[in-house]
Amino acid sequence: MTADKRILALTAANLALLALLVYGLFFSPRWGGRGTPDVPLSRVLPLKDLQEISLAGEEKTVLRREGGDWFLLLEGKPFPAESEKVERLLQAAGQARLLGTVTENRELWDRFGVGEEEPRRIVFSSPRGRGELILGDQDAQGRGWYIRFPGTDAVRLLSGSLSFYIDRNQAYWGRLRFFPPDLSGRDLGYLRVERGPPLHLFREKTPQGLVWVRAGGEAAGNQGSADSLADALARFAGSGFAVPPAAGGTGLEEPVLRISFTTGGGKTGTVSFGGPLGDSGLYCSGAMDGEPLPYLYKADVAVYRRIRDLIRESGGGP
Repeated sequence: MTADKRILALTAANLALLALLVYGLFFSPRWGGRGTPDVPLSRVLPLKDLQEISLAGEEKTVLRREGGDWFLLLEGKPFPAESEKVERLLQAAGQARLLGTVTENRELWDRFGVGEEEPRRIVFSSPRGRGELILGDQDAQGRGWYIRFPGTDAVRLLSGSLSFYIDRNQAYWGRLRFFPPDLSGRDLGYLRVERGPPLHLFREKTPQGLVWVRAGGEAAGNQGSADSLADALARFAGSGFAVPPAAGGTGLEEPVLRISFTTGGGKTGTVSFGGPLGDSGLYCSGAMDGEPLPYLYKADVAVYRRIRDLIRESGGGP
């Protein structure tokens, strides 16, 4: 081998060694940060006996446990949350694992979406303490998500589906259905519009089966629309909770639409739509068996319009 070839070979070997050193500096696989290849997230964050969970994604959501139930906090006021969804979040956190440390270079935080200004965070609080993580981008191979614990330099890879829960809006967590989950339109035997286009419908047995008839005895304008109206009422849910306004009213004292139902078993329910709320909503309230529901809701204008259309198609109106 000539001198020139030996110099070229040594130069190539040095460059390869330098590349390995740089890669090791930025992407050293220090699994779990302490030589452990697979660490449950529950070893790092307090996931038992939780009292509060804070999620910051598209919206900031705070969930608080009171007794055995979870509540959604809006302007500091508690509203009932879907506890089953919160338990699924906790199950996902319990199954998540730290797969490794990607880098401890602070200059690379933004590359992985875990810089100090990144908004996507989750905080778990319990009597044992408080634990927080910053959730960044997804790994290109789909193995997990880059995360960082505030106050540390290490960017780690986390398996699991916590990203799904951080990105849910507040309405996802709320228990927004007005009436029992097993109630359906088939259970309703009487519909009455108390404020709005006049309509009284009874479900009556005929040789052709159960049909909706109006108070005068004639058939409903459209049986399919009457069925859809009954189902829409039985399964009615707000699009979110509403905090009573500090000034002004909700319009529910003189609602633009109030419709009630009675089931075959004598249970009653009422849905009322009031004044405007935001750009695309209305204040909304309900009652069950004569007792007002304890919370104020928001209803989408599109839902309100759909119910009015079904009332008209079922024969309601002047």
